[in-house]
Amino acid sequence: MKFKYIKLRFIKPKYKKILVLDNATFYRNKFSRKKNIYNILYTRYEEFYFFILLKSILLFFLSPKNLTILQLYIIETIKWLNPKFIISFTDYDYFFFTLKEYFPEKKVIIFQGSYRSHITLNDQKKKLEKINKLNKRKLKIDFFFIYGKALKKYYQRLLKTNFIFCGSVRNNLIRKKLKKDKNSLVIISHFTTHLDIYRTRYHKVIDSLKIIEKYCKLNNLKLVVFGRAKTKFQSEEIEFYDDVFDNNYKYFPSLIKKFPDRESLHYENSEKYNFFLNFTSTLGYELATKGKRVAFVYGSLIQKPNRQLRFGYPQKITRSGYYWTDTLKEKEIFRIIDFIRKVDEKKWKILIKKNIRPILNFDPGNKMIKKIFKI
Repeated sequence: MKFKYIKLRFIKPKYKKILVLDNATFYRNKFSRKKNIYNILYTRYEEFYFFILLKSILLFFLSPKNLTILQLYIIETIKWLNPKFIISFTDYDYFFFTLKEYFPEKKVIIFQGSYRSHITLNDQKKKLEKINKLNKRKLKIDFFFIYGKALKKYYQRLLKTNFIFCGSVRNNLIRKKLKKDKNSLVIISHFTTHLDIYRTRYHKVIDSLKIIEKYCKLNNLKLVVFGRAKTKFQSEEIEFYDDVFDNNYKYFPSLIKKFPDRESLHYENSEKYNFFLNFTSTLGYELATKGKRVAFVYGSLIQKPNRQLRFGYPQKITRSGYYWTDTLKEKEIFRIIDFIRKVDEKKWKILIKKNIRPILNFDPGNKMIKKIFKI
């Protein structure tokens, strides 16, 4: 915790019926363009209401409980602001799942924040089971907005709640339709600086990208890369792709330095293109569920082969199919890119409904959310 970056506030904000917990996950998931319907409670030490913080520190020392100062601060701030709805996209902070016990009269709503692999799902399951064992009952919240119905079975044994299959909130926002470039292939980057995959599996990464480059040359397609790196690492990502593609590609950053807290630029930029290749990014599923042509190269490129690390998890789907594969063979990568370019629209819609929508639904304009909040 860096104290020099903490902002202290002394004035109570205007009443809003929605209180958002944790801006770090919310700013990417704003379900409405209206800004006058919610207050934000910062939960990562970025900002505190000064007098509520003092009260929380006193409570911590005068009446010890199994709560941290930050947790006491969250509870006391909720009492002070008195919202009707308490919401969060931080579905891995398990204290948020307990807030209904402190505020039974309020609506507590948790949103799935990103696509969940078998690793994160199993981790959530263990932690929620531990809390339930301590409480001797299921945790209760009013609504749990999850990406798709295939995930319900993992949570319904652990939570007493109403499940809403809303898809990705940020992906559901209505955006301006643009003329599609059908002469380009967009690679959704999985570049990272904090894992070892670009060192321990460097040759496989390069080989797969070279195969994609070869396909584009043979089929007169322009290469486009949707970057993944945060602003401070973008130069490293650009240098990596410059070396691989010899500067013969177009790069779009996910964020720009001027507006680092806005949603990814890729949602808007994706409206310009029709064909995409995805490794394990949530963005690939988000684009596919709303009809974009996305090919998936999965699993062995990123981690050691794993039975559960597969396309469409947790659905039980074959390891290779019409538009996905878990191998890095040239023939397979060519096959799936060919398919997304040539399949007719009617069949594509059927395949998306069958394989993508169960894990990531699509609700244009976030109608389900607006109905609950009456906004």
